[in-house]
Amino acid sequence: MRGKLNEFTIILVHVPMEGQDKPGKESFYNKLHQLYQRIPTQDTKITVGDCNAEMGRHEVFKLVMGDWSLPETSNKNGIRATDFATNTGREGTVG
Repeated sequence: MRGKLNEFTIILVHVPMEGQDKPGKESFYNKLHQLYQRIPTQDTKITVGDCNAEMGRHEVFKLVMGDWSLPETSNKNGIRATDFATNTGREGTVG
């Protein structure tokens, strides 16, 4: 999508649910990382969808979620989504 000053790339995701096989999740995140690497660095990247994630109120999640997390505990999808967001510079975008 073209904006006045730059291009926008919107990526729709649906992460496999908690409890599904680890190889399926590994494959999903590997493909997502490959996709991010193919998008020009100057593009604004917007990732939307369902991460099937619960991110607790721990300090480590505040960089991504701020003070707005409802669950008190986190699940593995929450940890994985946080890792992806922080490793790709997507702070403040996972929900």
